[in-house]
Amino acid sequence: MAGHVIQTPLPKVQGSKFFLGPDLQGETLLVSSLTTDNYPTGGYVITAAACGLKMVQQAFVVGGNATAYPANTGWYAFTVFPETQLGLTASPGSGFTGYSQFLLKVYVASTGVEVASNSSSLVGCIWQVLVLGY
Repeated sequence: MAGHVIQTPLPKVQGSKFFLGPDLQGETLLVSSLTTDNYPTGGYVITAAACGLKMVQQAFVVGGNATAYPANTGWYAFTVFPETQLGLTASPGSGFTGYSQFLLKVYVASTGVEVASNSSSLVGCIWQVLVLGY
């Protein structure tokens, strides 16, 4: 996994998959920084393919381990989607098919500032992310 800062494909939480119709599905995945963590500027890029999907509709951080959320310090994480993929310039009625990727951005809880790139402070952090897509 040289060169990777998170494990790919993303590990899945056993028994968490559910279906919301013929195409839309949800599943909880684990985003974990590796021991050679190197937090990239702008956040971890998580592709639909790494989630086992063609396109991602939504993603939510729903939990994490004690390393990600220590008692008195730590970090908080959010999913961020690229607005450019919304297709706001598309012809009316074309609809939105989903995102090919999203970012998991991590912030220092005490300051609200995004974690510095090349930070090794996130080693061992695991976040549970509920992803919806098809």
